[in-house]
Amino acid sequence: MNYKTSIELMNILIAKNECGNNFIHRIVNFNTAEVIEFTLQKIKENLNDSHFQEILRSKEHSGRNLLHIAAVYSKEVKTHQILWKVFRESCKSDEEFLEILREVDEQGSILFNLAAYFTDRHIIQFLIEELRNIATIEEVKSFLKHLGLSQQNMLQNAAKLNQDFELHKYLWEIIPKIFNNSEILEFINNYDEYGCHILHCAVVGNTKEIAEFTWSKIQNYISNKYEQIQYLTKLLNSKYNIHNLATESNDPEMIKWVEELLQKYEPIIILNHQEQSPDNQEIT
Repeated sequence: MNYKTSIELMNILIAKNECGNNFIHRIVNFNTAEVIEFTLQKIKENLNDSHFQEILRSKEHSGRNLLHIAAVYSKEVKTHQILWKVFRESCKSDEEFLEILREVDEQGSILFNLAAYFTDRHIIQFLIEELRNIATIEEVKSFLKHLGLSQQNMLQNAAKLNQDFELHKYLWEIIPKIFNNSEILEFINNYDEYGCHILHCAVVGNTKEIAEFTWSKIQNYISNKYEQIQYLTKLLNSKYNIHNLATESNDPEMIKWVEELLQKYEPIIILNHQEQSPDNQEIT
């Protein structure tokens, strides 16, 4: 191609539609790994390095780069492998690539927050394993404990939306290998901007099986019964408790599980309330 044709191609590629997405954003959003790989290769062959870098690192309407877009829309591991490889090869150093991984979308989420929300075990395992190959332990911790949308950490992200049970199992397997017990308690005790901790997120947005599994893991780090009660009776926005959330979920299995869970602690709840509320106001 001559220079004029290259410029014309560049203009076509960077042009955004009414939704604020350019050609390559739509390719990653809607196509298979093979199409994405082929398209990126052809773009690289027909543009100079500067223009290819501009296309590769362009962001769509919500501030998401191609890695973010894949995390939201693609369940193909190969797609993530291809993009990871292309981005790494485009960088002069691992630190430059880590800077790309630190990019946040307009809601404050990085790649790993979005992966916890939307992908599956195989994809998030690939991303975390690759991250551990190029980052220090402190850098890995920084990525995995990043607070994204609504000030939620990765465990909250997954609990809130992701119904891939294997992903939850993997996260609870890998996090203890990276973080110590006190750091894991920080995950467990993080409250988002609405006052929700991990179990709240699971009850309001996920299945009974995942909520039950999440609680079983939390109990490994909060073994004191009174502390468990404090966790279970924590209010969000000063008015909603875990039973309110279960009821609003309209999931009969979730409601039944939460009610049975609270009944197991009922004598302790009453005693704890009497000790803390001498005026004997009704507990919510």
